[in-house]
Amino acid sequence: HRKLDLELEKKSYEIAKNILGKELVRETIRNFKQLSTTFQKQPPCGEIDLLIANPKIKTLFVMDAKNINKKFFVSAIKRELRDFFEGRKKKKSYLEKLNMKVDFIRENQDEILNHFKISDKNGWKVKKGFIVNTLYVSAFYKKKVDFVLIDNLEEYIQGKKHDNLI
Repeated sequence: HRKLDLELEKKSYEIAKNILGKELVRETIRNFKQLSTTFQKQPPCGEIDLLIANPKIKTLFVMDAKNINKKFFVSAIKRELRDFFEGRKKKKSYLEKLNMKVDFIRENQDEILNHFKISDKNGWKVKKGFIVNTLYVSAFYKKKVDFVLIDNLEEYIQGKKHDNLI
């Protein structure tokens, strides 16, 4: 299963890199010192699967690749919704973890833009989403997060699709 996750992350990175160039895309950020020497090596927000800066639309994308087993019986759907949105007793939901990453990027936006060698720091926004290889029931849930099919990632990071489910 981890191998499939890594393949989805790699494919996502390749798509973004082909559109914007490798200087505007970072994959699998575990050591945040690579973004700025002022950052902790491993801040509480955890690893970022894909960080993209698109200067044309002034958007930073914080993306998590999710490749989970999809099943259509009631308990599996409940588990999927819980994992994406509610979490468990001592385990945060995927969305809570993604929100922590987005908060980190927003709080350090100028430093992130410096890392990408972007001097115009006005008017930038941060978008978050899950990159998926298939539709999940969770994508139709009411939470505000984008679910981006890998086949639509190119359009998404170019700002051509703005639905929360694409």
